[in-house]
Amino acid sequence: MSATFMPVTEDRQPAKWLEMFAERGYLLFSNCLQGTEIHRYRSWLEQAIEAEAHWRGQRQGHDAYQCVFLPYHHQGFFELLRHELLSQIINLLLGAQCTLYSFSNSSMPSGAGNFSSRIHVDRHYFTGSWLEGVGVLLALDDFCEANGASWWLAGSHTHAEAPMAEHFYASAQRLCVPAGSLLIFHPRLWHAGGINQTTTPRHAVTMAFCKPHIKPRLNFLALMQGRLPEDPQVLQRLGMYAQPPESLEQFYSAKPTHSQDLRNC
Repeated sequence: MSATFMPVTEDRQPAKWLEMFAERGYLLFSNCLQGTEIHRYRSWLEQAIEAEAHWRGQRQGHDAYQCVFLPYHHQGFFELLRHELLSQIINLLLGAQCTLYSFSNSSMPSGAGNFSSRIHVDRHYFTGSWLEGVGVLLALDDFCEANGASWWLAGSHTHAEAPMAEHFYASAQRLCVPAGSLLIFHPRLWHAGGINQTTTPRHAVTMAFCKPHIKPRLNFLALMQGRLPEDPQVLQRLGMYAQPPESLEQFYSAKPTHSQDLRNC
């Protein structure tokens, strides 16, 4: 039996979080969402899966349940970009100017695996000690071995080469956690999804954050044109203040520009 995940204690010591993240390649927090919140996000996610089905069906090999950008279907998902603990951790690891790279989901269908059911990393190139982004997984269902709890190999973010399968499955930890748990992980941490052997799908919200000079997965500002929230914190995460100037007037304006933001990266 592989070791269990080690959650972060509730003492909230940011300096300790940095040490733990550097050593393990992840931070795990429990009870980050409560019952009513979990139910609300899960309902929105299932609506998004249904709404995006006609696009997914045209893309061969695409995961049957994955959505590309959840707030496109329900702006309530933007609430997660204001989540106090999540924001604190992301700012600690990447700096307050960091932006959103992706906002998707990982939903394991009943009786099957999904695109994650292989040993992989979320960033294909090795960056050594340079941290350019982090991944986020927010469980909307209890994760257990029966519904395909993923394997994570602690400390493997420091390895440039993929682990051998035998070593990986012998040493990796299963992410068996209750709904509402929050996992922050290094994009070079080797992991693999399991197989859902139950009769119901298992859902999670996934996000990735990056340094502000890195291109996001989509042009969120264009995608959400006319439907952008007025919250400055959400707009900053969407890259509103990390865009290159579109005119000389913008370049010489007092408002911070992309190049000015990069000085603080």
